[in-house]
Amino acid sequence: MDVPQPDLVEAALLEALEVLPKAVSSLSSSERAPTASEVRLAMGRFTYGGFTPARVGCKRFRDFLAIAEDRGMITLDDSRQGDIAVRLIGDSQPSSAQAERRIRSDLWRALTDWTPNLSRYYDKEQDRFLWFPTEAVPLEPERSAASRASVAAEPTRYVPVSAIPIHQQLEWMREFATKVGDDKLRELLLAALQTARPEKVFLALLHGIPDYQARFARFRNSLVRAEAEKWQQQQEPPITVNIDSSEGEGTLPSADQSNDRIAIPLISSSLRETYETLLTAYLRQKTTPHVGTTDESGSSPHSEKMPNEQVSGLRSALHRAIDRMPISELQRLAIPAGYFFEE
Repeated sequence: MDVPQPDLVEAALLEALEVLPKAVSSLSSSERAPTASEVRLAMGRFTYGGFTPARVGCKRFRDFLAIAEDRGMITLDDSRQGDIAVRLIGDSQPSSAQAERRIRSDLWRALTDWTPNLSRYYDKEQDRFLWFPTEAVPLEPERSAASRASVAAEPTRYVPVSAIPIHQQLEWMREFATKVGDDKLRELLLAALQTARPEKVFLALLHGIPDYQARFARFRNSLVRAEAEKWQQQQEPPITVNIDSSEGEGTLPSADQSNDRIAIPLISSSLRETYETLLTAYLRQKTTPHVGTTDESGSSPHSEKMPNEQVSGLRSALHRAIDRMPISELQRLAIPAGYFFEE
């Protein structure tokens, strides 16, 4: 492998340091400083993929940021949960009240809802976000047809909104999961992201651990806020929209941010066993050639590989999950009809 010449490395470093303020500024807002990960992605965009830490003589991106900090260009804040924050010299730090304010619910849905084939707009006159099927569908609500007609009749009144891509939101979950200090919980969260419904399984796991559920809520809220602010600045001309929720919706739940490790007692022994059982079942399914077949007795040819105590734990976990499911989810469950009748 060719080793870059020292003079070329220094030249690349100087050029990268020129790009850095632009990258940070493009992500910064009055309420939130960007993370190191976000700044690195922005550096890649501004250089069309040309920037890498190795190219400027650094092993890690944080080494590059440390150089910029030493030269008085930026400040690094490692007090925030998760990734460090990057601020240009002179930028003010947002107040805790601003950072913890929930995003208004209509904006949140417009940005994060994964439903395909939806058109999303901001109504400047009524200060509201709306969404409706891009094409008319049978039995759609009257408000959907009315919104579509209004946008077509008064296009200058509405500002298009693009949803945050699914892959980007899942990457946020993966980033959060990799920073979880508890090994088992981290393993479970990463496994959840490999399931058919990654977001639901991921959030269900966090639901039983209030401290980390709150941490993730704050983490995702800050990222969605950054996307909302970016959307405002990308308009021609830029627009100003109130991002925060109303007073009635309150602030985000608090979390113990004294360290990055989850305290083991926060996960009850029964909950931990349930999660471990679910993970074991999931991993076994991933390595089983075919899990849908049964023998003449009605048993799966692989069922004997699961110990009885794990089968019992899995049944209990499924019962608890079903008890929490809304009717719309229950109606989609695939259960052989024979199980509805007593033997």
